[in-house]
Amino acid sequence: MKNVLLKFIATLNTFSDSEYLMAKIELEVAPILVGLKPSSLMTFSKDSRNLYQIWETFKDKCCEGLKLQYFEMRKTEKSVLVLFYNPVLLSEIDVPSLRRYRSEE
Repeated sequence: MKNVLLKFIATLNTFSDSEYLMAKIELEVAPILVGLKPSSLMTFSKDSRNLYQIWETFKDKCCEGLKLQYFEMRKTEKSVLVLFYNPVLLSEIDVPSLRRYRSEE
């Protein structure tokens, strides 16, 4: 298993910036893409490959390709926290506190 993971990481590192971002997001939000979860959080930072800048450059193209919505929840000089979501699945959640919020819209 360790060898498979190391091979996967090595392969990821050969990708262009846009391919790398797409692969990282697909990996993290797979449960949304297959309909198991309505949303997921991801942090993009300036560490290692500077995903912060890659996100800024390719975010719209990437999310359009994955048919995902996103909301940048928190942005600092070093990182951005992004909520990825499927609006259809999110609208199906029936939580009393959300019902009150939705009625205020």
